[in-house]
This record gives sequence, structure tokens and C-alpha cells, in this order.
Amino acid sequence: MKPKYILSVLILAVEAFAIFWLFLTTCKDDVKHMAKVIQVPENMVLTTANDICFSVDREKEITVPEGTKITPDYIFPKSVSFSYDGYHHISADYNDFVEQAKLEELENIALQDRVNRQKEHVLKGAVFGICAGICWLILGIAITHLLIKKAAISILIVVHGIIFVLFVFGGLLFFPGYLSS
Repeated sequence: MKPKYILSVLILAVEAFAIFWLFLTTCKDDVKHMAKVIQVPENMVLTTANDICFSVDREKEITVPEGTKITPDYIFPKSVSFSYDGYHHISADYNDFVEQAKLEELENIALQDRVNRQKEHVLKGAVFGICAGICWLILGIAITHLLIKKAAISILIVVHGIIFVLFVFGGLLFFPGYLSS
């Protein structure tokens, strides 16, 4: 095999790896922003373990008495949002409820769900990256073969140079966080 072919295939392999890397790093960056969504079970009722006081205005304070049954509107990590006596978005910590263990269990389920979704997203990115890299390699080998056969090595070098510059600038524009970390 001619050295021109070997060098061209090596350059294509590096480019294919760069495509794979771009897909994979994009997916790894995306999963950092996936939310931990805690689902409120249907018909869930919580019981306050102590009095919960909250301010309505600067002058008015409302107290939710201990033992009050409430229906959560939202469950967040470490807190619950609910409505009481016509007031919305009252927030209380897990330890303000008798069912604290159930709330922590729901949070752990949401955390595991998020981890599973993150793994699935990264795996999809890796698969797409491998497929795109292989397609690039096949297409590149076919074009390289044609250009070498027609003795158009200068065109081949220019094309690979342009692609290299696009990868570098694309990486700088779309992935600037990776340079600072």
C-alpha cells in the first residue's frame, strides 16, 4: 500500500475519532443539566409533624398546625410545596412531615431515575458518534481514493486542512467550557 493511502487513512481515523469525541462530550455536558424530577404520587397526603409558620405579608403570619393533612403540590429535593387555607406555594422541609422517610424514598427514586436517564443519553451519544465517525471514515476513504487516483493530492491536503480548522474552531465555539476545566 502506498504511503499516501496510509497517511490519508490515519488522518481520516483521527477525524473520525474527533467526530466521536464531539458527540460524546456534548452528551456528557448535556447530562449535567438533567433535572431530578420527584413525582408526587396520586392521592398523596402528608401530615405535618410540627407547626409550620409562614409570612403572608410583612404584618401577617399564618401557622399550619401540627397534625394537619395536606396534599403536596410539588416535591423538591429536601422540601415540599403545598397550599393551605387559600395560600399557595408554602414551602416546608421534609422533617416537617411525619412521612419524612417516604419523601426521602421518593427523592432517591428520582435520583436513580436521573442517573438512568443520564447513562441512556450518554450511550445514545456514543452510538451516534461511532456511527457518524464510521460514515465519515467510509466516505473519506472513498473520496481519498478518487483524489489520489486522479493525482489531486493538493486538493486532498486542502480539504483535510479545512476540516481540521473546522474541528478546531467548532470545538472552540461550541465547547468553550472544556478549555477552562
